[in-house]
Amino acid sequence: MPSMDTRRLILFFIFSFSLVMLWDAWQKQQAKLNAPQQTASQGVPKSAVPGLPAVPGVPATGSAAPAAGGVPVPTVPLAAPITPAVPAAAVATPGAPAPVAFNKALVRTDIFTAEIVSEGGDLRYLEFTKHKSTLDKDKTFVMLGNQHNYFAQTGLLAAGVEMPNHRTAFTLTGGDYVLKDGENKLNVRMEAAAASAAGAVKVAKIYTFTRGSYVIDVSYEITNGTAAPLAPSAYLQLVRNGKAPDGDSQFMQTFTGAAFFNAKENFQKQDFADIEKAKTIPVKPAPDGWAGMIQHYFAVAWLPPKEGVAANWNNATREFYTKKVAENLYSSGMIVPAGTVAPGATLKFDARLFAGPQDQDMLEQIQPGLNLVVDYGILTILAQPMFELLKWLHKMLGNWGLAIIALTVIIKAVFFPLSAASYKSMARMKKVTPRLTALRERYGNDRMKMNQAMMELYKEEKINPLGGCLPI
Repeated sequence: MPSMDTRRLILFFIFSFSLVMLWDAWQKQQAKLNAPQQTASQGVPKSAVPGLPAVPGVPATGSAAPAAGGVPVPTVPLAAPITPAVPAAAVATPGAPAPVAFNKALVRTDIFTAEIVSEGGDLRYLEFTKHKSTLDKDKTFVMLGNQHNYFAQTGLLAAGVEMPNHRTAFTLTGGDYVLKDGENKLNVRMEAAAASAAGAVKVAKIYTFTRGSYVIDVSYEITNGTAAPLAPSAYLQLVRNGKAPDGDSQFMQTFTGAAFFNAKENFQKQDFADIEKAKTIPVKPAPDGWAGMIQHYFAVAWLPPKEGVAANWNNATREFYTKKVAENLYSSGMIVPAGTVAPGATLKFDARLFAGPQDQDMLEQIQPGLNLVVDYGILTILAQPMFELLKWLHKMLGNWGLAIIALTVIIKAVFFPLSAASYKSMARMKKVTPRLTALRERYGNDRMKMNQAMMELYKEEKINPLGGCLPI
């Protein structure tokens, strides 16, 4: 039997852990009570939409300038946002500015409920129908939306030509788009409402949702009606505030922030606090890779298309960036050359947006390096092998519960020698407990002599004082 001191220590740890868990549960409950309600039909305040991305080598106005790494990146003037006509039914309050109205397309698939708006063709809302909310298990999990000002945005840049960006008004047929039974794909197409400054560049933006896939294909069709070749670039970015995701508490915080990957520099993370301090954090250009944002259990990332789909991505040096675009609002993205469009020709530029759970096997199949968003932190050297062993056990046993039990038995077997040594040491300590008690009574308050006598006793009996707890 463990000694009285050992039992007290065990009870102390149990009590402390219970307090931590109770505090964490209280934090979650408070967050649930204070969390704003969201629906897919919510609008987005104009102030929440950031400006165009400011990245190294891209001046705010003017013609094309060489970006970091020597890659020419066209620029676009920061014009005032386009304000479409307000429907007659929308009556403004006297003395108040007229509301801005944009068409909305509500998309429903087997795994998504999404909302796309005609302003920039932004994806402003994304809900996972197969994943429950962290705060309320009766609701599904909302990834993109107003609560975190979390949006997926794209735009085009070109030297000397005004191109559609994420503030441009697109013609979008509003209403519901539903992936019907028997259909594998669902397209949402829109066209830029205003032509370019030259009056001859037409741009269409297309979202393609695929049944059972957390990857959304996003494409541009660029038709060059001018007499000169056109060399546009596309920027792909995510914007989000720095608020922690639902479920995080003071004691159970996880990483939330920007993430990048390329073959040369591998995986990089930048949290919002670092972006806030540094304003902009440079990431070296590379001919491959992706950019995104991650949080506990979920990730969103802009990816290149599947291999062979769009040759203009192959070896095209892309510029990565992070940026503080407003108070408590940050962006993470990349700029990619879209290729050259000859006069009278049409160029299709393809990209992919992943938004889904951090399932390592799925992520590894979607894009190289995407599985690295599953971050075990400083315990990676232990956690990764254990997770691989757990997956192998699940494959063999076909049940996660049995796999966890089997993993526990294996770990106990591996550490049995240490446990046995610990039990032996505790048994020896129990044996000499009466003699230790006698030493305490003999030397009273003379702690130096008492400690010397105790060390001699440990040496005589070949006992390590830490042998009972250190192996554990």
